[in-house]
Amino acid sequence: FDTVIYHLQIDAVADLARDFPDTTIIVNHMAVPLGVGGYNREEVRPTWEESMKRLAKFKNVYVKIGGFGMHWTGFGFDERPTPPSSDELATAWGPYVLFVIAAFGVDRCMMESNFPMDK
Repeated sequence: FDTVIYHLQIDAVADLARDFPDTTIIVNHMAVPLGVGGYNREEVRPTWEESMKRLAKFKNVYVKIGGFGMHWTGFGFDERPTPPSSDELATAWGPYVLFVIAAFGVDRCMMESNFPMDK
């Protein structure tokens, strides 16, 4: 089962993982912590982290790392006339990536390109 969800839906996916332990669940875009539409990414982050910790307890759940260049996250890189540098991306996204790898472990994380959306 492959899914794209926002941080608001993580707990529902955790419930699915609990109820269907033999089903592999792949969560795309690190379960997008919203940073637009009335959501402030930094205010959302603690809730996202707690929900991701709960989700990580289920060994049938895997996470795709990527997709943070899209508008939903509120980093604003999509609105710039020139692409961000690697250092800018590492500074902005690094804490999220490192958190997910620490929570799920390297065996349950995979990189995604998300091209052409993140170009």
